[in-house]
Amino acid sequence: MRQRWLWLCLWGVASVQAASLSLQVRQIGAFYRFSITEEGEVARHHQVYVDSDADATTGFPLGEIGAEYLLENGLLYRYLGDGWQWEYVGVVEVFGNDLFIDWQVAKSDLAGADSMVAVAMDLDADWNMVRSSAPTVNQGPIWRPGPQDTWHWQLTGQLDTDDDSQIFDIDLFDTPTTTIAALHREGKKVVCYFSAGSFENWRPDAGSFPDSVKGEPLEGWYGEWWLDVRQIDVLASIMQRRLDLAKAKGCDGVEPDNVDAYGNSSGFPLTREDQLRYNRFLARWAHERGLAVALKNALELVEELEPDFDWALNEQCFEYDECDRLLPFVTAGKAVWGVTYVDRRRQGRWQARAICPEAQRLGFLWQIRTWDLDDWKLSCGDI
Repeated sequence: MRQRWLWLCLWGVASVQAASLSLQVRQIGAFYRFSITEEGEVARHHQVYVDSDADATTGFPLGEIGAEYLLENGLLYRYLGDGWQWEYVGVVEVFGNDLFIDWQVAKSDLAGADSMVAVAMDLDADWNMVRSSAPTVNQGPIWRPGPQDTWHWQLTGQLDTDDDSQIFDIDLFDTPTTTIAALHREGKKVVCYFSAGSFENWRPDAGSFPDSVKGEPLEGWYGEWWLDVRQIDVLASIMQRRLDLAKAKGCDGVEPDNVDAYGNSSGFPLTREDQLRYNRFLARWAHERGLAVALKNALELVEELEPDFDWALNEQCFEYDECDRLLPFVTAGKAVWGVTYVDRRRQGRWQARAICPEAQRLGFLWQIRTWDLDDWKLSCGDI
């Protein structure tokens, strides 16, 4: 069968700062999802010209392609020929914020193309064309941390890229794509942290959260409020866009935080079933994108959720004598990461001597860290 190609041309009408443009195309069931990430200001108006038959002599002539379809402002049009003649097809899902743009189109609306290469084009500040291409993602087996793989968790300060750990767990928003690429060149895997259960008022997509999903403040965490995880219809697009960003940046896995709102004073009458449902959606959305996903804390839900998640990450279970709840992950051959916090570094050795023997007996990869999660740590495996 003749291989079919799709060419996509993206024009930013607004002036765009010089940007590093990356494109990802994924088939998800009966849909194609196109995701564009720009490290720079994202244009607010876009036209997307789609060549679904790889024939430049058919469709609307646009340089090297002949476009059968046009996407503009969330609407899909089919080319009728004879100059600028387009037929309205319908509405498509279009999302965007200050980090990326993505849109979802039914496969059947693009002539049922089974395979494609898309080309995204945008204008930089000097009106030069910026170009990026990517093949359709055919997701293979998803990577997951091994039970003995070493890990470095750092969310603040200058990232210690000289750490010899096999896996780096770092902030999704604050870490540049270039840093992730550099870690990959060193043979490292990268896990990207974001909060899936709280609203953080400093994040670049904070404007995407309506007031209706914001609950009580998280005690001890300024600028952060619990989310109403029952409102999956509202939160789905926000969290999926964050996962798209993780995939576009090159993250191998994700660490969604605060996925235990039902057990806290969230301001909403959340139930165990509400939390299970939301957490399973998070795991599914991550896996659809080829990303491994950690279950963070939520010890009361481990037994039910272990099959859905690829490893566990816990904070302070030794303090509350509840670490045995993590054993379903060990039994399943999955990694268990954990941290015990100290207020000052000089307390670390004492805590390590108290905790590490039991952590290692249980098969956990445990660390002693300060609360700010900077570059300092004591790993039980090194003591």
